[in-house]
Amino acid sequence: MKIAVLLATYNSENYVGELLDSLLDQTFQDFVCYVHDDGSKDKTLDVVREYSSKNPGKFIILDYPSTGSSKANFLSMLKYVKEPYAMFCDHDDVWCSDKIEVSYKSMLKMEQKYPETPVMCFGDMKVVDSHLKEMYPSFFSYTGLDPHRTELRQLLVENVVAGCTVIMNKKLYDAVLKLKSYDNIQMHDLWVALVASAIGKIYYIDKGLLLYRQHESNVVGAEKNISFAKRVKLVLDRLVSREYVKKTKKWHSMFRSQAYELSELPEVPEKTREFLRQFCELKNKNKLSRIMFYKKHHIERRKNNFWFLLWC
Repeated sequence: MKIAVLLATYNSENYVGELLDSLLDQTFQDFVCYVHDDGSKDKTLDVVREYSSKNPGKFIILDYPSTGSSKANFLSMLKYVKEPYAMFCDHDDVWCSDKIEVSYKSMLKMEQKYPETPVMCFGDMKVVDSHLKEMYPSFFSYTGLDPHRTELRQLLVENVVAGCTVIMNKKLYDAVLKLKSYDNIQMHDLWVALVASAIGKIYYIDKGLLLYRQHESNVVGAEKNISFAKRVKLVLDRLVSREYVKKTKKWHSMFRSQAYELSELPEVPEKTREFLRQFCELKNKNKLSRIMFYKKHHIERRKNNFWFLLWC
């Protein structure tokens, strides 16, 4: 098989069947789907086992203890991959029929242009409700995020990559797996994007590759652009909220932890490593020095940048 699809499941009996059907409907079928369930209390595994028995060799259930988080679930599965390419798959999405084909062709074009290079491709999504009714044709338009902000200085403080749209080659996932601790990264998709930006190439596929369910049980949901009135209320709330200040400072701590993990990868160029170490050392600097460093290196968020700097 050319491609490994990594499906992390948890309490998704109501949706995983539709996802698996969409995999079987792919125009490109040279793939195998590895599945690891992280301790579901419902009948998710029963559904997966039924599909596995009816489609021998297509769905492989990995049997090992629960990991306790989405990021650990996905990255632990990556250790079992032997195929030259890997894709992440969320349990409650529905893939467009040409998702794998489009992703694979994009990867081949990038590898032809940049041979022997770690490569990651990712794309857009169509935002739908729990019944698959379209809410918005583009995830990026819906959230206000910019998919072209994939330089390392940008990804260090703001992720724009949805893991369920990613395809990566072996040169990239081999480096990704050198992570020392899951606790030091925010999410698996951001970690993959950071590694790709630091040592390889990233390509954005300007196409909705899947139907992304927006519902209450999402582990991570889409945040819609908000109205002016709501924005004013948010500003006032954040000015007086100790919890928001605490949350923002926690973000900064996580940004530095991820940067440290990245700086430890042997593949990272020395100039990049030095920049990452300076970024990590900001915790020992005063606020003015931190802000000056961010300004010097054009480190900023597209969303919530004011609060990012205020509570850095």
